[in-house]
Amino acid sequence: MRPPGRRERKLLLDANVSGIIYVYLKSKGYNVVFAPSSLGRLSNRELARYAIERGYVILTHDRTFHESVAIEEPALIEQLKLIILGISPGAVDVCMKLLDQLLEAALDLAEEHGIIMIKPGGVEVITA
Repeated sequence: MRPPGRRERKLLLDANVSGIIYVYLKSKGYNVVFAPSSLGRLSNRELARYAIERGYVILTHDRTFHESVAIEEPALIEQLKLIILGISPGAVDVCMKLLDQLLEAALDLAEEHGIIMIKPGGVEVITA
């Protein structure tokens, strides 16, 4: 759960993140939205730009999200705040457990380093 008194950070869920995770994070007090379907299917670059312009941290299962953004528009990487769930999208219970344990630390690291991976072994900073 988001600790009281902490600055609220906005999470933007990529299309590959389960709706169950959305409901779970909302129940824990996080400001979380899905990528807007009104904009149609967005490329990773377009989703990154959308998140940067609106102050979101992206949550995705896509381990190569940042790499595709770097290829399409390298300048976005410096501004991108991304948390990769290094767990199968189908392992929803494991995802929720790891998010409960590690999301706050990952959000703190994303603010400082940009690209972070949450996996069963902990939180890892990813260099682009």
